[in-house]
Amino acid sequence: MADEWLAAPLLWFGAMALAGWLVYAWSGRVAPRFRPTGGKAKAYTGGEDLPGQAYRPGYAFFHVALLFTILHVAAIVLATAPRGAIPWAALAYLLVVGLSVPVLRWTR
Repeated sequence: MADEWLAAPLLWFGAMALAGWLVYAWSGRVAPRFRPTGGKAKAYTGGEDLPGQAYRPGYAFFHVALLFTILHVAAIVLATAPRGAIPWAALAYLLVVGLSVPVLRWTR
């Protein structure tokens, strides 16, 4: 019975989250305080003084991110499908995913 309790994923998740928080809290106490002197607060540019600029990615970037998200979710679904799953169901899923990306990309 103790073996089952020690193999519980939620127990280990909680233990690792607590350990991570303890390391974070400890490092915050031992680290020196930040003082913005000189160029410490500037981005590293190899010694050049570059003015700050706002970068606004185009709307097409959203479609690329959406494409990769859909493809990664499709890969996870297919990789974790049970062994007894019907093979054509996976192909149908890939077909729907493959058709959804162009529809989302090129509709106005």
